[in-house]
Amino acid sequence: MDDTPDSHPRDSDRLIFAGLLGLAAAGVVQLIDKAELALGQLVAIYAFAVAIPLLAVGLVTDYARRAGTHIPAWRDLLGLFGSVASVVGLASFFFHFGFGPGITFTVGSVIGFLLIRAL
Repeated sequence: MDDTPDSHPRDSDRLIFAGLLGLAAAGVVQLIDKAELALGQLVAIYAFAVAIPLLAVGLVTDYARRAGTHIPAWRDLLGLFGSVASVVGLASFFFHFGFGPGITFTVGSVIGFLLIRAL
């Protein structure tokens, strides 16, 4: 007899939210002692400032879903917006190093997204 709970199609959301939350926090910690920020770093700080609370809401929302709570669609969008903001923050770090690394990251991200959606 199997005692494991049935999986939900969105079970991986909490892992994604937690990972991106860690990424955003690490990005902020890396810039905390900078006296002046370049444009790419400033964009990253603002993106992470948006991402951190929205990812936390997404994480709690996912746990509420697992507990059986009905989740309205707009609550799921908050986690999505937080995820996008976190990736924008990371992308801005790459653009801080130059246009080439930024475009390379962006193209790689788009390809990765398309490959994942094709699963």
